[in-house]
Amino acid sequence: AGFKQSIAKGVIVPAQRSVRVDLTLEPGAVAQSVEVQATAPVVNSENATIGNILDSRTIVTLPLNGRTLDRLIRISAGVTTDSASNPRVAGSSYWGGVQFNVDGVTYNDFGNGGGAYSFASGLSTVPSVDAVAEFKIDSNNAKAEYEGSTSVTIVTKSGSNEWHGAAYEFNRNRAYAARNGRATALPKPPLNRNDFGATFGGRIVKDRTFFFAGYEGLRERSSTTRTASLATDAMKSGNFAGLPVLLDPLSRAPFPNNAVPSGRIDERSKTLAGYLPSPNGPGIGPAGTLNNYISNIGNIYNVNRVMARVDHRFGPNDSIFSSINYSKGSPYFVSRTAVAGFGNGGDFGYLTKSGQLTYNHNFTARTLNEARIAWFYHGSIRQGQNLTFDPRKLFPDLYGGYSFGGLPTFNITSHQTIGDYGGFERSPQYTAQYIDNITHVRGRHTIKAGIDFANYRNSTPPFSGGFGSGLLQEATFGRFDFDGRFTNSGTGAAQPAHSFGDFLLGYPVRTYRSTPTSLSLFYQSRYSAYVQDDIQVSKRLSVSIGLRYMVQ
Repeated sequence: AGFKQSIAKGVIVPAQRSVRVDLTLEPGAVAQSVEVQATAPVVNSENATIGNILDSRTIVTLPLNGRTLDRLIRISAGVTTDSASNPRVAGSSYWGGVQFNVDGVTYNDFGNGGGAYSFASGLSTVPSVDAVAEFKIDSNNAKAEYEGSTSVTIVTKSGSNEWHGAAYEFNRNRAYAARNGRATALPKPPLNRNDFGATFGGRIVKDRTFFFAGYEGLRERSSTTRTASLATDAMKSGNFAGLPVLLDPLSRAPFPNNAVPSGRIDERSKTLAGYLPSPNGPGIGPAGTLNNYISNIGNIYNVNRVMARVDHRFGPNDSIFSSINYSKGSPYFVSRTAVAGFGNGGDFGYLTKSGQLTYNHNFTARTLNEARIAWFYHGSIRQGQNLTFDPRKLFPDLYGGYSFGGLPTFNITSHQTIGDYGGFERSPQYTAQYIDNITHVRGRHTIKAGIDFANYRNSTPPFSGGFGSGLLQEATFGRFDFDGRFTNSGTGAAQPAHSFGDFLLGYPVRTYRSTPTSLSLFYQSRYSAYVQDDIQVSKRLSVSIGLRYMVQ
């Protein structure tokens, strides 16, 4: 008579997890069957890994601020920082402690030791939430299969025999926003965030070949309210009436009428003072020269994400799937100062691309092999403003050697610093990877072993350190510090007017110049092998044993 047929339906096997479903075979007629509706247990009893797993329905329906996977990373158990691309998870190391992968492809910006990311906006460059089937972050006891102590695994959606599609748009704007408490006299800060896109999937060949594709666009216009201290128009022309007395550094006598003669104003200072706007507020301090300018400098974030995936089944034992992901941030203007004309990030965008091909083969019902080849690219760009401005026209003794220009850095005590960020051209990073994993289930043991070969190439163009970069003394375009000591009478501390007086006369207290960094080329190959065994000792106890060996 044989055994009664037992069917387990609805068994969910999350990414990189083992799920046990125990079935009992009972003697019975061939015509009899028992159907079991099963789901994955809430408590993971198959291995010792601790982490969060979220499926597509949960990801899409959660009210995520910004509708990005970054928010899921930030609210995951064990995350102790606010960085989505390089989170500190359960005490993981800052540099290289977290490994991101999408469909098994490494998704790391290895030059910065974290996930591929976009500057300032808090966005990583992983696929859209609408294209993700599963998201998992292991916060402790990561398996030997992974390179780091913590792993973030993302699996994209695949098609099916049925046609499915969706289109969406989400909008946030300033109509429902409040004014900034420090700028109630100004209009509401600009805010308009449009997140739109579509997904579509279905079959190419019934029961064999399926596809899924998605696009997401982000158009965000936001702003940061900033306060600055700017010289008045009178001060820029040399008139310091009503302000502390300025002494002539040459004669040590007060300037007549407390005015710097036009012939004594340094032409270079006059050129840079022309980039300063006029104050727009009453200000505080002597003659209202402090905190007299309030502005809302807008951020411009344009992001486009595209993904596509094709799955094909050759038969019950063989299948392949291939996926590509693309994300680009451009234009990408980042507000960094209170003035629109200089010091901001003119182009702080990025470009991320990946592709992979995976072949699965079942040797037996207990043994599965997975082979994968993959390619990943990530390139960030950092460029300030006024790229066509050559500071050597003002200061011929600068070293030069930069691929684009910017305003030199003029630090004027108690006043808005004048200068540009500098930066570098796009910095490309390439990763080529080959992975082969074999899994064998034997009794209470789930044994997995594999190899992981990767080649990394990173090219960092010369970096020009300017205002706000924090590098190279911020002096690639020249740096000049003015503290007011030359026009101060010496009877008390220098006042803001003295600092600006020194600036007009061209009397810095310190000057710097620096060369750009040199071109940096970094090539590395990594060879890894691992073996791990998840042992189900009892219903209440599981033991995970693993070893990973890596040479680089």
